[in-house]
Amino acid sequence: MPENREYLFAKKGNTEFLKIYLEDIYYIETIKGTHYCKIQYKGGGAKIKSSIKDINEKLGNPFWKVKSSTIANLSLVTSVSYEYRILYFSEEIFCTFATSSVKSIKGFF
Repeated sequence: MPENREYLFAKKGNTEFLKIYLEDIYYIETIKGTHYCKIQYKGGGAKIKSSIKDINEKLGNPFWKVKSSTIANLSLVTSVSYEYRILYFSEEIFCTFATSSVKSIKGFF
């Protein structure tokens, strides 16, 4: 039976390519000064050659653009610090969000 799970192909290291399932992605952020984005997922980190804008156009809920350089999978967020504008996925994995995203993030939760 074929899988219907959505995924992205990303590069890990210089030669290895991975299939990363969307439900495993915590967040995606731009790598400044390059044409790549970093993908933080349940298995570690990888990169993809794309703009954050192009990735955002392809992804739907539960992915939200939480600041100009970051898209977060809100379904994997375990806690939120509105005071410091941090989305926590685990104790070690987190990303920040823009003040302008507070209202929409509160609306999601």
